[in-house]
Amino acid sequence: MRYHEGCRYLKTKHWQPLWQSNIANFDALKDSVKSPCIFVAIDFEGLSTKEGEPLGITDIGIAVFPSSPTTSIPDTPSLRNQRLQTFFEQNPIECHWIRLTGKRSFSDTKDTCYFGRLQEIEPAQTEIELVALFESIQQRFNSPLILVGFDLVFELTTIAAHFSQVFQFFSSWVDLQDIVMEISHPKVTHGLRGALRAFGFAPGDLAICGRKSGHNPADDTIRQLAVLVNLLRLRKDITLQIEPRPKREQTGMRRFWHGRAPNPKELYPFTARVYIRGKPLSAILPHWIESVIYVVRGRARMRWGERLEFTAEAGPGDFIYVPPYVPHQEINASADETLECVLMRSDTDAVAINLPDIEPVEKPTTVKWIDPTHVE
Repeated sequence: MRYHEGCRYLKTKHWQPLWQSNIANFDALKDSVKSPCIFVAIDFEGLSTKEGEPLGITDIGIAVFPSSPTTSIPDTPSLRNQRLQTFFEQNPIECHWIRLTGKRSFSDTKDTCYFGRLQEIEPAQTEIELVALFESIQQRFNSPLILVGFDLVFELTTIAAHFSQVFQFFSSWVDLQDIVMEISHPKVTHGLRGALRAFGFAPGDLAICGRKSGHNPADDTIRQLAVLVNLLRLRKDITLQIEPRPKREQTGMRRFWHGRAPNPKELYPFTARVYIRGKPLSAILPHWIESVIYVVRGRARMRWGERLEFTAEAGPGDFIYVPPYVPHQEINASADETLECVLMRSDTDAVAINLPDIEPVEKPTTVKWIDPTHVE
């Protein structure tokens, strides 16, 4: 389990009572509905930023599901032919989609279906609006609020850094990804898409990932509640069968990361292996993040500049420094050898934006290494 005492993901000093009230396993989740409670799913869209930095999120999704011992939840779910729209209509769910004005959206919203009313607010008023919303929910339902999410690390770190007053409204919290992993086979970390597929939701209702297709967080909170309700329907002796994600045929560069991201905003090494021979990644712009690449074996070629007009190669023992906001392209320069590198970044968010419209120059200028190790 990722969440434990002294967890390096989160700073929990200011919300220890809630932190220690984690619903950590399937049995505890089932027991939570023996008395009336309100499940509140939260999903953020945007970037993670630490306290004191500008707010990085662009949209917020919030969905509320009141549960009580009298709520009709069958013992066993139907594991096929479920639809998200039907689930939403048959359950007493309210949904809110909040967009922060002036914030650049990282994707167009192209979901199959939409839930909740769109509300636009000023970024500086975000915490005030959230506090007012949760006060309203608490007063209307008069039951304990349980924070729900699927992979809550981003949401918890953002709330802790920017909206700490929100924590006071919740009596406990649950990360459904951990619950799904506990009762599923194989026991690996599954995504929201895989969990919905296991419960029989149609392909058009599965979580949409990636900036090209887009999604809005309000829809994702409904998906999270759909997983929650189906988990509550399961008997304790049932194992959830989740099919592994099919492997895609590799047609371009691929990175393999080893290790888990630490607490944000600190340098941490990862290992990247480039297996495709001589093929470049798309040109990418890594925002504010600085990167240092150490070549373990193989031959690396880096192109950079507004039109990728500069190039240099590096071999084992060499370091490559990539400053913030510099368009660059990574290439395995060898036709017959795997390139293996260790990458260190100044942030643990997987932030990289492809630049498909960039027109690289045909013959980039070669930049030579001039130092005691590399003689001109």
